[in-house]
Amino acid sequence: MIRRLQRLAGQWQSPLVAAIALLVGSSVPLPASHNPDFGLCGPDKTLHATGHLALTAALISTIEGRNGGSTVHAILAATFISSAYGVGTELLQERIPGRNFESGDLLAGVFGSICGVLWWYQVSRHATEA
Repeated sequence: MIRRLQRLAGQWQSPLVAAIALLVGSSVPLPASHNPDFGLCGPDKTLHATGHLALTAALISTIEGRNGGSTVHAILAATFISSAYGVGTELLQERIPGRNFESGDLLAGVFGSICGVLWWYQVSRHATEA
């Protein structure tokens, strides 16, 4: 039983690290004076996109690797989980000083998830060609 839990924890380590990093980054209180609006491609949006890219790619690899899951199922599940997680972190931000719900952050997360699928596809394609 313990070995199974250790193996399971090892399989989910990458998605968990990405999810925790997104949660911590989204939960840090910011003073209003230090939270400028950088517009469409500011650091905040870039970090959301990058975090969801990493989370989605890690989820695809983990889901696909479990029991020989299908690639399409893994991609759809990972994109859904990452997007839902983005909604959750945005809802959490409403309760944190200096933070608020931003639809731009949601869009950046979805964009990052799509980029994560593309990045994962490129990496896995090159791995199978080698």
